[in-house]
Amino acid sequence: TITAQKEDTGEVLRISSAEFPSKSYDLIIIATSILNWEARYGDSEPETFMAFYPNLKIEKKKQSDGTTIYIMTERNTEEKLVFASRSLAWPAGYAI
Repeated sequence: TITAQKEDTGEVLRISSAEFPSKSYDLIIIATSILNWEARYGDSEPETFMAFYPNLKIEKKKQSDGTTIYIMTERNTEEKLVFASRSLAWPAGYAI
Protein backbone atom coordinates (compact mmCIF):
# COMPACT_ATOMS: atom_id res chain seq x y z
CA THR A 1 0.00 0.00 0.00
CA ILE A 2 1.24 3.46 -0.94
CA THR A 3 0.13 6.47 1.10
CA ALA A 4 0.81 10.07 0.09
CA GLN A 5 -0.24 13.23 1.90
CA LYS A 6 -0.25 16.85 0.71
CA GLU A 7 1.42 19.16 3.20
CA ASP A 8 -0.74 22.23 2.63
CA THR A 9 -4.20 20.59 2.56
CA GLY A 10 -3.60 17.40 4.50
CA GLU A 11 -5.32 15.44 1.73
CA VAL A 12 -4.39 11.75 1.88
CA LEU A 13 -4.17 9.41 -1.12
CA ARG A 14 -3.98 5.65 -0.58
CA ILE A 15 -3.28 3.17 -3.36
CA SER A 16 -3.54 -0.51 -2.47
CA SER A 17 -2.52 -1.94 -5.84
CA ALA A 18 -1.49 -0.69 -9.24
CA GLU A 19 -0.73 -2.14 -12.62
CA PHE A 20 1.80 -0.69 -15.02
CA PRO A 21 1.78 -2.08 -18.54
CA SER A 22 5.32 -3.07 -19.43
CA LYS A 23 7.18 -4.97 -22.12
CA SER A 24 9.98 -5.91 -19.70
CA TYR A 25 9.03 -9.57 -19.63
CA ASP A 26 9.12 -9.80 -23.43
CA LEU A 27 12.48 -8.01 -23.57
CA ILE A 28 13.97 -10.37 -21.00
CA ILE A 29 12.74 -13.46 -22.87
CA ILE A 30 14.29 -12.20 -26.14
CA ALA A 31 17.53 -11.28 -24.34
CA THR A 32 17.68 -14.83 -22.99
CA SER A 33 17.25 -16.14 -26.51
CA ILE A 34 20.13 -13.94 -27.75
CA LEU A 35 22.36 -15.16 -24.91
CA ASN A 36 21.48 -18.80 -25.63
CA TRP A 37 22.32 -18.24 -29.30
CA GLU A 38 25.70 -16.76 -28.36
CA ALA A 39 26.44 -19.60 -25.96
CA ARG A 40 25.79 -22.15 -28.67
CA TYR A 41 27.13 -20.48 -31.83
CA GLY A 42 29.50 -17.81 -30.51
CA ASP A 43 27.82 -14.79 -32.06
CA SER A 44 24.34 -13.56 -32.85
CA GLU A 45 22.88 -11.38 -35.56
CA PRO A 46 20.53 -8.68 -34.25
CA GLU A 47 18.95 -8.36 -37.70
CA THR A 48 17.59 -11.90 -37.41
CA PHE A 49 15.86 -11.12 -34.13
CA MET A 50 14.54 -7.79 -35.46
CA ALA A 51 13.05 -9.64 -38.45
CA PHE A 52 11.10 -11.90 -36.06
CA TYR A 53 10.23 -9.00 -33.72
CA PRO A 54 9.72 -5.87 -35.88
CA ASN A 55 8.71 -3.79 -32.84
CA LEU A 56 12.27 -4.14 -31.46
CA LYS A 57 15.40 -2.20 -32.21
CA ILE A 58 18.53 -4.10 -31.19
CA GLU A 59 21.93 -2.43 -31.15
CA LYS A 60 25.06 -4.54 -30.80
CA LYS A 61 28.31 -2.93 -29.67
CA LYS A 62 31.44 -5.07 -29.56
CA GLN A 63 34.04 -4.06 -27.00
CA SER A 64 37.81 -4.48 -27.24
CA ASP A 65 37.86 -6.97 -24.32
CA GLY A 66 35.55 -9.41 -26.15
CA THR A 67 32.39 -8.29 -24.42
CA THR A 68 29.32 -7.43 -26.46
CA ILE A 69 26.85 -4.82 -25.23
CA TYR A 70 23.26 -5.12 -26.44
CA ILE A 71 20.74 -2.29 -26.27
CA MET A 72 17.18 -3.47 -26.93
CA THR A 73 14.49 -0.83 -27.39
CA GLU A 74 10.78 -1.51 -27.76
CA ARG A 75 9.77 0.88 -30.53
CA ASN A 76 6.22 1.61 -29.30
CA THR A 77 6.91 2.23 -25.61
CA GLU A 78 10.62 3.23 -25.78
CA GLU A 79 11.39 0.75 -22.97
CA LYS A 80 15.04 -0.30 -22.99
CA LEU A 81 16.98 -3.28 -21.77
CA VAL A 82 20.77 -3.14 -21.76
CA PHE A 83 22.79 -6.30 -21.17
CA ALA A 84 26.25 -7.64 -21.87
CA SER A 85 27.55 -10.96 -23.09
CA ARG A 86 30.99 -12.50 -23.03
CA SER A 87 30.00 -15.07 -25.69
CA LEU A 88 31.79 -18.30 -26.49
CA ALA A 89 35.47 -18.68 -25.57
CA TRP A 90 37.25 -19.45 -28.82
CA PRO A 91 40.27 -21.80 -28.74
CA ALA A 92 43.75 -20.31 -29.18
CA GLY A 93 44.67 -19.78 -32.80
CA TYR A 94 41.07 -19.76 -34.06
CA ALA A 95 40.43 -16.90 -36.47
CA ILE A 96 37.01 -15.30 -36.17
